Amino acid sequence: MKNHKKAVVGLSVAFETLGKYEQSKRVYDDLGSIKGLSSDNITCLLNMGIDNVGLLVLLARQKRWEWQVFGIGDYAATHIEKLLYDEGLDVDIQDRSHFV
Repeated sequence: MKNHKKAVVGLSVAFETLGKYEQSKRVYDDLGSIKGLSSDNITCLLNMGIDNVGLLVLLARQKRWEWQVFGIGDYAATHIEKLLYDEGLDVDIQDRSHFV
């Protein structure tokens, strides 16, 4: 868990470095702060130990991350990635054509 806290701090610093000060603060927010994220998806993420926005962003940066979360499939993962992207919490996805 200590490494997770360090990773979230690192993400916050990265956003600050890019001039994304609002996003830098958001990494510590709970998952309910993401507009449009369903309570079912929040429950699945919480069951895995993902309890803040920063950890979700870090998870979503991994290839095929939805395979790691019981209850979240391809459709839900794409929806979550779009929600993060829409809020300026870029998840470094190379191909964004599926958002259209």
